[in-house]
Amino acid sequence: MQPAKRLFLARSPIVATSLYSLPAVRTQASRRLLSQSSSSRKPQISPTSFLERLYIAANIHTSTALSGKMAPKTDEECLEIAKNSPFRHFDKLTNVDGSPRENWGKHIYANLEPIHATLNPNPAITFSFKIDPCYANVAGNLHGGAASTIFDVATSMVLALVRKEGFWELWGVSRTLNCTYLKAAPAGIDVTVECEIVSLGKRMVHMRGVMRNEKGEILVTCEHGKVNVDPPKI
Repeated sequence: MQPAKRLFLARSPIVATSLYSLPAVRTQASRRLLSQSSSSRKPQISPTSFLERLYIAANIHTSTALSGKMAPKTDEECLEIAKNSPFRHFDKLTNVDGSPRENWGKHIYANLEPIHATLNPNPAITFSFKIDPCYANVAGNLHGGAASTIFDVATSMVLALVRKEGFWELWGVSRTLNCTYLKAAPAGIDVTVECEIVSLGKRMVHMRGVMRNEKGEILVTCEHGKVNVDPPKI
C-alpha cells in the first residue's frame, strides 16, 4: 500500500511542483528535454513573429495597428478598417530572406474587395470577388476547395472589426468550416461574399457566409468556427 500512496502523491500537481523545485529533479528534467531536441529540426515560426512579418509586409506598424486604433462606430469607419486590414496584404508576405512566400490561396486575400461593412446588428463585411479561371474545376465552375478557402479568408477578415490588443490579436485558427454548395458558379462571373460574426467570445467565434451571383441567387453558404490562440497575459 505504501508504494501506491507515493505514486498517488507524485501525480498531485502540488507535490509535482515541489518535487520539480529540487535541484536534482530539475537538472534531470532539463537533460531529458535537451536529449529530445534535434539540431536538424527546422526552426518553427511563432504566431507572434508571423503576425509581425505580416504587418511589415503590409507596411503597418504593430503598435499603431492595434493599441492606437479607436473602435469603429459608423459603417464608413468599418469599411475603412476592412480595406486596410493586414489580411489584404497577405500576398506581399515574404520569407525571412526576402524571397516571395508561396501559400495556398495567397491571392484571394488581395482579390477580396470590401464594399460594405457594419457593426449592426452583427459585425459584418460584404466583399466583391471575381471567379478567375484558376479557381475553377474541370467543368469550368468554382471548385469546392477554392470556395471553402474564399470563405475561410473572408469570414476571418470580419475579425478586423472587433479585434484589439489582447483580444483575437492573432486572428485565431479554424476549428470547423462547413460549406453547402447550392448552385454552380461559372468561372469569369463576379460574386458577392457576405460574412458576419454570429457569436463572439474570448475563446471561440462562430461566423457564417453567403456567396451570391449578380442576380442575388445563393451559390454557396458557409459556417466557420475559430479558436483564439492569443498567448496568455503575464
